[in-house]
Amino acid sequence: MGYDSDVRRTTAAPAPGKYLDELRELAVRKVRSTGRPVAHLARNLGIHKETLRCWVRQAEADAGERDDRLTSSELGALKQLRQENAELRRGKEILKAASVLFTQELDPPDEAEQVIDHLRDGFGVDPPCRVLDLSPSTYFARKTRPKSTRRLRDEELIPLVTAVWEDSGRTYGGRRVTRTLVRAGHAVACCTVERLMRELGIEGVIRGRRRRTTIPEPAAPRPPDLVNRQFTAERPNRLWLADLSYIRTWTGWVYVAFVLDAY
Repeated sequence: MGYDSDVRRTTAAPAPGKYLDELRELAVRKVRSTGRPVAHLARNLGIHKETLRCWVRQAEADAGERDDRLTSSELGALKQLRQENAELRRGKEILKAASVLFTQELDPPDEAEQVIDHLRDGFGVDPPCRVLDLSPSTYFARKTRPKSTRRLRDEELIPLVTAVWEDSGRTYGGRRVTRTLVRAGHAVACCTVERLMRELGIEGVIRGRRRRTTIPEPAAPRPPDLVNRQFTAERPNRLWLADLSYIRTWTGWVYVAFVLDAY
């Protein structure tokens, strides 16, 4: 009788948030100490008998009395690993979905916003922001606040700057683009044009600038000089020479490889 009243007294007024833990500890302790049938104790406690039986088995595993179940600490670690694995898979899917936009021409000042807009239907806002190291609050703020005066002015100038640059054969830099726009009646500063060109990823051709394409590594192994710098041959097919070079074109750098017979 004392046992039943103890059970009723424990389950009648549980502390908020601790009902399940206290009930589980009490039930398992009574099963292990009294040996009473699980079904009887479960009925007295108002829980399903299979739930109590599972609690008892888990307590036995934690005590090292059975090896057919993982301990609570092992189950917790396994759960954490599964969550981390799920996060990694979702991060991979987000990056894969975002890579579609990386090959497109986006508006540089709004790149982050455009990427999240593309991903939010499938992943929401917080997961892509977490993977791409962006702030959700910043994204929502940009979506709700009106465009600034500078941004509105930039949107007017961007097509003008791009048109002048294209008409020049993509050769004009910031100063020439500015002079062309001023002559056309557009009041714009050179620093503004240069900033917009940087955001758009465009630039003019600069004469005399050389790009260093080969940087030797001192620690890298070097092949031996088998001909001792004597690049001559007495007959064909005895010594071949090969090299790489690069040529600047309107569309970018072109690399050329050639192979010659030293004869």
